[in-house]
Amino acid sequence: MRSLFRSLPRLRLLSVVRSSVRDIPEEEWLSSVACIGHSWVEAPRLQVLDLSRAWLSWKSTGELLSHLRALPALREMYLQGCEVSQTAVEYLMETEVSAETPGSPFVQFSRQCEEGSISDAADSLRWAVEASERPVVPLCVLNLHECHLQDDALETLSEGLELHPSLTNLDITNNQFTSEGLRRFCTSLGRNASLRRVCLGAQHSLQSEERQICEALCRNQSLEHVTLEAVACQSTLEQVTGQSGWLHILEFNRLQSLGLRGCQLSSVRFLLSPLCASTCRLTSLDLSENFLGPSCGPSLGLLLAENLSLRLLDLSSNKLQDEGVRGLFESLTTRNRTLTSLSLNHNGLGEASATALLSCLQSNRKLRSVCMNRNPGISNPLLQGLCQITFGGP
Repeated sequence: MRSLFRSLPRLRLLSVVRSSVRDIPEEEWLSSVACIGHSWVEAPRLQVLDLSRAWLSWKSTGELLSHLRALPALREMYLQGCEVSQTAVEYLMETEVSAETPGSPFVQFSRQCEEGSISDAADSLRWAVEASERPVVPLCVLNLHECHLQDDALETLSEGLELHPSLTNLDITNNQFTSEGLRRFCTSLGRNASLRRVCLGAQHSLQSEERQICEALCRNQSLEHVTLEAVACQSTLEQVTGQSGWLHILEFNRLQSLGLRGCQLSSVRFLLSPLCASTCRLTSLDLSENFLGPSCGPSLGLLLAENLSLRLLDLSSNKLQDEGVRGLFESLTTRNRTLTSLSLNHNGLGEASATALLSCLQSNRKLRSVCMNRNPGISNPLLQGLCQITFGGP
């Protein structure tokens, strides 16, 4: 393995793929992972490490990440789908790893000495000494989506977040932490000054934590891109609008993209004031998988009529029906000339909506991408083709 890395001295991106958890026995896969980790010293220029399809277990992830200091140029790490423990997060955030930390080179050295594996023990000790002399890995992008993160790992991540000066992009959606763990994270998020993009969410709907999340986003002064998944936040968002709430950042030209996916929204009225302000810089809005329904049609139409900055709008899976999108297409036909991409997948739309889209496109030259898939009410083959079209040109 080392000879392979040695033959690629300019390697910048590495993707480790395991086609399925049954493809290779776990012990054999762990041995392969360990070999990869020990070989990283031959890839000092590696900048992007993608393990999102490696199906790593707790043990495998810890083994691989224990060698991170051998990658001084690493900037982006993708671990979605891998099992990530507290020890693994310690390696990622470069907090203190003691001689008792499971999976550390010190523990490996002790175990190998007891087993009589002198050559392996020497390698582990040599790596431990070298690692202690290397600089901290300055990660910029860290994706921990669906990594089975629990409260202890989130606690370590929170501690590192306050001290990590280079991290700009963080995704911790669809994990297993509790309300208590998330509260601690929100405290650190409010103090962080480096993050530009954050994605928050859990495997269960977050309701009691909604205020802590919103307040943390309000305190943070660096975020430009925010995505919330399965955070039941409508009541809090409606309560905290104004100078004391985090939505006022939309009016003071900081936030550029906002995702409220699966947040149990049944109205968008609370978004109208900040999004329709002349100072709003938001270019991307994701409201997919909510409960908006046909009654939100007038508000959505007003939003597109008054907003001057949005380029991308995703309203998929909202049960809008033909009535709910009528106002959208009217605004796109007569008023809006900034939106370039619109997603209306899975909304119970019929041929009336497809016909309205056709009429809209005759006068709107800015709309370049339209997606209206999974709407069985649109049965005409020509209209079906129209509803998933992308236009070229300036």
